[in-house]
Amino acid sequence: MKERGFSVIELIIAMFIVSVLLVLTALSFDRILFGVRSESHSAQSGIERLVGLQLFRLDLEHLGFGIARDTTDSPVVWTEGAGPANRLLTLRSTLNNSNPATIGWFLYDCTAGGSYAARQVATGGTGLTNTIVVLDQNRAFVENNNRTTGNCPAGIQVLTGYPYDGTVANGCGASAQFCNQTIYSLSATQNLSTCAPGTKNLLRAVGAGNGNPVLNCVADFKVRFDLDSDENGSVETDNATALPATTADVIDQVRNVDVYILMQVGLRRIEASGTDRALFSGTTTLDGVAFDTAGIPDFNNYQWKTLKISGKPMSWQ
Repeated sequence: MKERGFSVIELIIAMFIVSVLLVLTALSFDRILFGVRSESHSAQSGIERLVGLQLFRLDLEHLGFGIARDTTDSPVVWTEGAGPANRLLTLRSTLNNSNPATIGWFLYDCTAGGSYAARQVATGGTGLTNTIVVLDQNRAFVENNNRTTGNCPAGIQVLTGYPYDGTVANGCGASAQFCNQTIYSLSATQNLSTCAPGTKNLLRAVGAGNGNPVLNCVADFKVRFDLDSDENGSVETDNATALPATTADVIDQVRNVDVYILMQVGLRRIEASGTDRALFSGTTTLDGVAFDTAGIPDFNNYQWKTLKISGKPMSWQ
């Protein structure tokens, strides 16, 4: 019986078919792998984004808490310089949401004089620090004092006290009252390999230092204000960039603070051929607020999301 093997041509054809199948399998595997990595990155980014945005919203809602109407430095300052690197949002409050010891208030009936400890009639929150900012019934500044050893000032009946952290530098600057200062800004650089070149970290700083990231892969952020300029109870100026001049007018007229953020939500996609895949074809404008993307060289090769955080200062409503 004569044995017959494969010819060279048959082997070449078989190898060609196997090669094609391997290439197709590799392409499919690459797409699946990219999808898994992208979904994992998106899920992780989503959790981090949720936590960071919630902290940001709390800071907006508590801005001006415990701030006297006659305080020199405004409870909120927005600086929008040229380019994302020059954006700076300053929030002042006796309360710091990342420090439970500052979350609280005290009510005193000082009609008969005596110590704050003896004249305390109500309290709320979790703040346990002894240092307090004291305001009168018209929200005018009275003094900074100690709630366990200080005495009620003569001639003032009902007072409110707000705890603050005396170990942090006075965020109210030249003002007599003490407060904490929280600053949101974009980092100079970031080195996360998953972030598009040119993006920044959104930083939150309380007191001195550059602060800690609350969001990564941020291209730009901007701030706008809803104002009741004539103080008739209705907002008539939306998306204003300029604030009233005095603390009292800021308290009376600023009804809402809107923060707009443009951030990356997906990984860069490179095809098997080595070419980029365009992932973004959406808008970089939200509520008429246009973001600056000039510093992101490969902007269209990433996925982006426009975010809006709104906060109504609770102590002013």
